[in-house]
Amino acid sequence: MSFYKLIKKHNVKRKKLVLIILFILLSIAFIGKSSKALESEIIYLQTDKELYYTDESIQLEVSWMLDYLEQENASFQIRFFDTLDNLIWNSSEYREKGTFEQNWTIKIEYLNLNFTNFSNTIYIKACVFNEGNEEYMTPIVLATKFITINKRNICCELSNFTDKLTLGKNLSLNARFYSEDTNLSLSGRDIIVTIISDHSTIYEHNYTLNSYGLISLKLSSMEDMVLGINYLVFNISNMFIYNRSIFSFEILVEKTHVYVDIIKYRKDRMVRKLKHRTLFLLS
Repeated sequence: MSFYKLIKKHNVKRKKLVLIILFILLSIAFIGKSSKALESEIIYLQTDKELYYTDESIQLEVSWMLDYLEQENASFQIRFFDTLDNLIWNSSEYREKGTFEQNWTIKIEYLNLNFTNFSNTIYIKACVFNEGNEEYMTPIVLATKFITINKRNICCELSNFTDKLTLGKNLSLNARFYSEDTNLSLSGRDIIVTIISDHSTIYEHNYTLNSYGLISLKLSSMEDMVLGINYLVFNISNMFIYNRSIFSFEILVEKTHVYVDIIKYRKDRMVRKLKHRTLFLLS
């Protein structure tokens, strides 16, 4: 091989080596740039308190920073999860670049939450998504905060109530419903009132609590009840968020006592006058 050809071959190899090295450097730079393309930070994630009741609202304040390349498709979102990692609430998606602050008022009653348990733990997560990068298809959790939500204990208080009633008499009473924790009255709630005897429903009517948490009832012992044991039942309709929502009271309906005077009776064909009075109960 001539000296000229040898030099030429060497130059070709050198150019290939230079191109390979340049390609590697550019690839490393591109990878480094891609990995640093998405920048996000949670500045604060806070609620007004850590223990709530089901009839309250959560005051949530969040501040975050988001920055990404034009070819990226990133977004920020707040998500609520229960203990089984089920999504029960989420905010809108925020795609704007920069630093932002946002406040939310979330009514607990409207959360997609299972209220069968007395107490629930909620996890609040600040998440970032990047649909333009497969590496970030799984959300990045910037911060997590948990809160506790308890059911309220509800009480039912009756006034002018009696547990014994003579057949033919009426019963007029008031029923008040209030929170045991705060003594505040329930208002505007629907109440189903039923009277049950021997597993049969004799009376059923819907009421709505007034601003004092009261409903007034006038019940007839003959039309709304039966002779014997009756159960007056109050059910707070659709209020699964309260720890106790059904209240039952027993009412005994009796016949009227009748007094009979015996003026005289015949025995051994003799008539004797009685000076005493005997009490009989009509069966």
